[in-house]
Amino acid sequence: VVVAAFLALVFFFVVRGVAERAAEGTQDDILSASAIAIADSLRSAEGRVTLDMPYSALSMLGSINEDRVFYRVTSGGVTLTGYADLPLPDATPQLGVAVFDTLTFRKDRVRMVSVMRAVGPATNTQAVTVSVAQTRLGLEALSQRITNLATAIGVAFFLVAAALSLWASNRALA
Repeated sequence: VVVAAFLALVFFFVVRGVAERAAEGTQDDILSASAIAIADSLRSAEGRVTLDMPYSALSMLGSINEDRVFYRVTSGGVTLTGYADLPLPDATPQLGVAVFDTLTFRKDRVRMVSVMRAVGPATNTQAVTVSVAQTRLGLEALSQRITNLATAIGVAFFLVAAALSLWASNRALA
């Protein structure tokens, strides 16, 4: 019974850990796609960076639970659009490399991604950073559902293993 309880506990933690990593990876992929969609909409006109915000960039994030989405587009440390108080990433993103961070913004835990794009002609290229952040309510709700399922499976496993152990020990003693 002790071995069954131990195995059920190990199963619970393994399933929960794998599920949380998978859920966070999915959120990161969607955040990254959103930031790239915004970055791909950046243009240079008369030496200025312009952005025609694609509706799909933020709508793909808004469909997940009741999470809130924040974004910020900066060039040379100046906010071009978005939430000016959204923190810049600790590490400056490099071209083609997304930088992820989990932080507290407006009293909520958020997952943030930042990407950098070079915008403009070769003679006047500007480095523009796009940051997109999303609260973690949906991720926590999904994680809780998976934890509940893992708990139910772990308890069922324990009960079956304990019953089989008791039955086998009674048969052996008989």
